Amino acid sequence: MGSLLRTLDVAATRRRHAYERCKKQKFRMQKAAPILMFLRLTTVGGEGVRPGVDLNNSAALLSLMEQGT
Repeated sequence: MGSLLRTLDVAATRRRHAYERCKKQKFRMQKAAPILMFLRLTTVGGEGVRPGVDLNNSAALLSLMEQGT
């Protein structure tokens, strides 16, 4: 009986080690989170962008810039 328990214990230990190796490998494969950079926009008058200007929408921003508003 002691031999069977020892065999089961060894098998469980090997599974734990295999699981840990897989987990570490998966962690190494993940890409690092991108570094967020903040940009201070210089504006005329120092009051920021005008209301309604969406800096995340480049087409709308270009349209506003072409209108000159």
